[in-house]
Amino acid sequence: MAVCLLLAPTLALAQPISPEVRISTYGSDNYENVQSEPSVAAIGSHLLAGWQNDLAVGGGIGWGFSLDGGLSWTDGHELPSTWGTGFAAAQPTVCADLAGNFYFAALAGDGEGFIVSFWRGYFQGTGFAWQFGGVVLPSIFNVGDPPYDRPWLSCDPERGYLYLTYTRVERVETGNSYYPHHMTIYFKRSLDHGATWSAPVALSGAACNGSQPAVGPDGELYVVWEDLGAQQVLGRKSIDFGVNFGPAFTVAPILDNLSTPPSGWRAPWFRFNPVYPPLDRKAGPDFPAIAVDRSSGPRRGTIYAAWADYAGGTVGPATGTVADPEPNDYFGIAAPFTLGQDLQGFARSADFGGPDCDDYTFEATAGTTIWISGEVLSAVPGNLDGSPVVMYYSLYCASDLTQAVGTAPFLPGWAGTLPPLIYTLPSSGRYYIALTCPGYSSYSYRLKTRMLNVSPGQVARDARDIVLVSSSDGGATWSAKRRVNDDQPQFDNALPSLAVDGLGQLHVAWYDRRDDTACGEYVKTYWTESLDGGVTFLPARRLSAQAGSWQFHGSGATTNIGDHLGLTASGAHSYVVWTDARGMPGDLADIYGVSIETDIPTAVAISGFRAAEEGAEISLKWWVGDPSGLSGFRLYRSSGGEGYDPLDPALVPVHGIGEYREGDATATPGQRYRYRLEVVAVEGTSRWLGPIEAQRSLSIDRLAWEDARPNPFSNSIQFTLAIPRSGEGTVRVYDLLGHEVATLERGPLNPGRQRLTWDGRDRAGHRAPPGVYLLRAEQGREARVRRIIRIQ
Repeated sequence: MAVCLLLAPTLALAQPISPEVRISTYGSDNYENVQSEPSVAAIGSHLLAGWQNDLAVGGGIGWGFSLDGGLSWTDGHELPSTWGTGFAAAQPTVCADLAGNFYFAALAGDGEGFIVSFWRGYFQGTGFAWQFGGVVLPSIFNVGDPPYDRPWLSCDPERGYLYLTYTRVERVETGNSYYPHHMTIYFKRSLDHGATWSAPVALSGAACNGSQPAVGPDGELYVVWEDLGAQQVLGRKSIDFGVNFGPAFTVAPILDNLSTPPSGWRAPWFRFNPVYPPLDRKAGPDFPAIAVDRSSGPRRGTIYAAWADYAGGTVGPATGTVADPEPNDYFGIAAPFTLGQDLQGFARSADFGGPDCDDYTFEATAGTTIWISGEVLSAVPGNLDGSPVVMYYSLYCASDLTQAVGTAPFLPGWAGTLPPLIYTLPSSGRYYIALTCPGYSSYSYRLKTRMLNVSPGQVARDARDIVLVSSSDGGATWSAKRRVNDDQPQFDNALPSLAVDGLGQLHVAWYDRRDDTACGEYVKTYWTESLDGGVTFLPARRLSAQAGSWQFHGSGATTNIGDHLGLTASGAHSYVVWTDARGMPGDLADIYGVSIETDIPTAVAISGFRAAEEGAEISLKWWVGDPSGLSGFRLYRSSGGEGYDPLDPALVPVHGIGEYREGDATATPGQRYRYRLEVVAVEGTSRWLGPIEAQRSLSIDRLAWEDARPNPFSNSIQFTLAIPRSGEGTVRVYDLLGHEVATLERGPLNPGRQRLTWDGRDRAGHRAPPGVYLLRAEQGREARVRRIIRIQ
């Protein structure tokens, strides 16, 4: 149970505290440069960001750091490499732990194949020092595409554990040139800050991608991903730091607009779709983002997941057929039709009197959602290896005929099963459909054009809206979908990222096209927050000052914009970094960022008051968001009736913003207690939180370790051992080779809960070296072992 006390008139509101800051600057004077797919991590005011460099010459991973909470940045150029220079790299992710370590992982090429690389570093004075780089996943050579996709690194900030999820891509030979792929989510972990890594463990089936891990407040680990076959967002949970995972659970069904990526978005050249091979690199991005509330607020432990859905509805009726007239091979003489009609024709290849290009045109109003599906009826002579003839059609907006706003394939045998092109028209006026000109195969075709009638009450209302779900029970059940963006239902919203700040407030950032009412080509970055656990959201705020186009006009750039932007939180601050494709001279796209700060003086002053059994005591915790005007705190307990007695007459002193904890070690097992918290102001007045209830367990039926704090530890660690009966016993510490390091108890063990401490010294009184140790308790035939870690 958690309660909060409002000492100010409003909840905590976050505001951008500076204009956008350009983060990446390296290379812009010499190259047409595209820097994209950013990630960011923070410890207090120290920030590290990483991004993909896609220079006209070379490539690699760019990075930068900030010492002042993102108000200014230093571009660190490219990450150092131990496996060669000028390596190609992509898909970086960054995380940090509370010991001051920053970690970095990315997909990279090593000259022989593809690896997943790793770096560790720390802030040193006014600069940043890299400690080492290594390889997490070994080099594997795949013909034409990397064996890994979407590596994502996450940190357990208290323990320093590292978790990496990724997609293993395996090509399946089918007897022709049209290869499907198996794509499986895998997991690895490191308990020694990246020096060594566990063997990979498969988490999913063979039609999955887009995984992302996140750590809960008590070290629980969640991983979510998209199952393209099941059309669901799935997840798994580990409560033992990644040693074992529970069964997969369903987060929500996903309405993935596969055939219609956001305007100008370019997929990675190696990304395939395991369910719809014809889509290959045309499939749009829709991977889920995840965040867990690690604060001491009332929603501590809540999990959030977000992605982009299209609106469900019914496909409008067919209204007739338009036969392919000739000529109609360019926009000026495109054949007119109305939505609802089928377009049917024959296109000749170059060696049969062509090439014959077919264009069509229609008019419609803004906000209309269209649905287009197509099939190749016949192809002459067809592909020599027997693979299907794949043709494409593109949708163009009349005010910009240089760039397609949507592209989708069609081919024989896939009619009705290949995902349709679904697009909501951003403006009223004329649009065009252009079929690709046939090469060595003439073909007959049919395109079905329809309107998608959005059903009432849909969460998503057009081609792509940001939706969010949450779970307050560890992923067992999930809320209904809620829409995050607040624009009109005609603009594309894509690629959300999530973070929860130290006050328990949820932040969401995404790319948004509401400011381009022409063709919806130009994009800006938007952000919002929720003060009630994702039930409602404040009005969205635009972060980017100028709009940019992902089309990169005339550049010849082959990069993609990535499948995420960067968002993180530290305390009352959050930070958004994004790819800004405004096309300034000499730089086609750069990384920009904004720092956001919660207005602490108007925040919830005291929140998250809760009680729970921890080891041999009742642990009482609360969160202080604004300590100004406070003198201290006093805890009271009642075991029945109306009377409350202080646990300690002395005040618990105020030590600033953050979590406060006191323990009630005198609570009798089996007795239920009520607790109240007195908040004493400087002028002597008091306010109260509670009551809340808690109870210590009555019976102990087996020998067990109940807690170990802190773990990892530096100087000393405390344990609680539950002892079911009297009897001789021992408590010893061993190293991983089985050598006894220290003896903590030897002799009679009495029933109950016994508190023990190890000061980190061996039998000779010397400090034991940092590493992993085993704490072993024995009594009679029972033995219990707990793993503990000593750090420097």
